[in-house]
Amino acid sequence: MGKKLKRTGTTEAYRSWTLPSPVTLGSAVRARGILLELRARLPFPSRTLLDIAGNTLTLSMEDGDEDEARNIADLIEKALPGMVDLPVIPREIEEILTITSTERRRWLE
Repeated sequence: MGKKLKRTGTTEAYRSWTLPSPVTLGSAVRARGILLELRARLPFPSRTLLDIAGNTLTLSMEDGDEDEARNIADLIEKALPGMVDLPVIPREIEEILTITSTERRRWLE
């Protein structure tokens, strides 16, 4: 198994973005999915620096890593406009429409 990378030092909020309603469609599950999609586009050691609370993405920065945080912020800025085009997955549909999995399957038949 691979060795788990550990970040040392303290982190502080560097930048934050509020996800607009057309992107999240009012769904916390979709907002979490967008966070995971953005994290997947970041360099592996930096993925944990991006987090979400409600509809606000927050990028944290370790002490002395301002250049890295600026590069990550640029990547996020470029990726955010494309998030509205991401497909809505079944779990997100269920939460947005407040229906069960069974109801969703019936509608699809």
